[in-house]
Amino acid sequence: MNAKARSGIGVQGHLLLNDGKLYLAGGNAVSPGIYDASNGKCLINGDFLDNCQSVSIRGWELYLIGDKIVVGGQPFYGDPNYSVMDATVFEKALHTTTGEKDILWMNDNEIRCYNPIDKKILNNCVSEREFPGNFIVRSWGKLDIENKPVWEHKCEGSVAVALCKNAVVVAKENEVIALDLKDGKTLWKHPLPVSPVRWGIAVGSNGHIILTLKNGSVICIG
Repeated sequence: MNAKARSGIGVQGHLLLNDGKLYLAGGNAVSPGIYDASNGKCLINGDFLDNCQSVSIRGWELYLIGDKIVVGGQPFYGDPNYSVMDATVFEKALHTTTGEKDILWMNDNEIRCYNPIDKKILNNCVSEREFPGNFIVRSWGKLDIENKPVWEHKCEGSVAVALCKNAVVVAKENEVIALDLKDGKTLWKHPLPVSPVRWGIAVGSNGHIILTLKNGSVICIG
């Protein structure tokens, strides 16, 4: 991307497709990398790399908040068992929606359900940093939403979340829980023999919950 600096975009985590663009968590030099999804062309000018300094957030996770892509989480090149004590790692927010209800997963510790949040409010929660296109959540993961949530659920140590038509499924280190989308009440829970890997959850078309665990096994529930 910049021959003089011998630097560019690394393959350092999540891919996220939004509004005709493909985003890639790219490490501490350039992140996120941004590409035209129709032809693969890189949409970032690498001239700023001449400064030979790290200006990007190095985490391997990508979050869509409003129209903005926010980088966060652990560095992909680090040992996941040794947490990096950085606000960009342990303070973050995932926003997703069914259209009728909006869900926020806050800092791996809490699920909040809201009536639909105006996109302008979500965009105003995000600030652009020195490098154009590099965004952070203001106050690191503390979204400024005035309306009270419909319901809240504490889930300290949660590692993965999936939104379904009528439920939110939360994977924790020792169990997986399904919450009713209407009121947050527990529909069911199932113990886990080993903690899932981070983001290691998927939902099949028949409603089965599929989890990838840290011991390399895959289990199906439901």
